[in-house]
Amino acid sequence: MAKGGLTSRILTPERKLSLQVFFSNKLAVVGLIIVLAYVADALIVQFAPWLIGLKHPFEVIPDYSNPGAPAPLVEASLRDDVPRH
Repeated sequence: MAKGGLTSRILTPERKLSLQVFFSNKLAVVGLIIVLAYVADALIVQFAPWLIGLKHPFEVIPDYSNPGAPAPLVEASLRDDVPRH
């Protein structure tokens, strides 16, 4: 077997140094965690929405605090089909 295994070929000294520099920067690590959380959330919502309690992920609910309430009416002056003076 050749000197060094798969791990030593993947983690070269340059990559080890880069990882040390990256992980020494606390804000970079926090940013990575936030990005990974967003990616995980997007994957869960896309492929397994029931894991976070979404029963109908592709329906828009206009009032989250009271989902059984009817949608609010749009004022006539704000609608596009009403002629303006």
